Amino acid sequence: MDQDEIIEGILASSSSFEKSVSYLYTAPEIRNQVIALLKSKGLKSNDSETLWADIVVKFSSLVVSGKYKHQGKMIGFINNLARYMFLNHIRDNKKYTHVLSLDQIEVVDSTDINVNIYNDELKELFSNTLSLLGEKCKSVLTLWSRGYKMNEIMKEVKIISPEATRKQKHSCMKKLLSYVADNIEFKNMLKEFVN
Repeated sequence: MDQDEIIEGILASSSSFEKSVSYLYTAPEIRNQVIALLKSKGLKSNDSETLWADIVVKFSSLVVSGKYKHQGKMIGFINNLARYMFLNHIRDNKKYTHVLSLDQIEVVDSTDINVNIYNDELKELFSNTLSLLGEKCKSVLTLWSRGYKMNEIMKEVKIISPEATRKQKHSCMKKLLSYVADNIEFKNMLKEFVN
């Protein structure tokens, strides 16, 4: 099946739709290329397979809705869709932290320890600065920096709507930037960590 037949099949009757989507899902020349792309980005085999299924579903829905313009090569579009969905996958899973087992911890030299001390001091500096903005701002900005979506932040911080959450985040960011701009000592401490 070539790309024109796949697109026509997706747009046709339900039996042609199923046949075309099934072919697209199993076509080795497309499937292997996209899965290799996902694996090269660091995704595990199981996650790559799951994301490939999601990509096929999303591509089919874009074709049916008319949002896919049949210009150029379909594989190029699918690769771009795969990159986009990969980034969404990473963003959605960013908030989860991984716990290291004891056998994964390596011995570090003293320069690494100094870097860790600086990182800890920098984290404490930011935490203290965020506390100056108030607990609500600290919670909103901390969750946002960890990749939480506005709906999730809304529920965690008990804000009435996602729009109100966006406004709260914007207001908190303005306060933070204003504090940084007005506080020379804070700027100097940041420069010390960067240099």
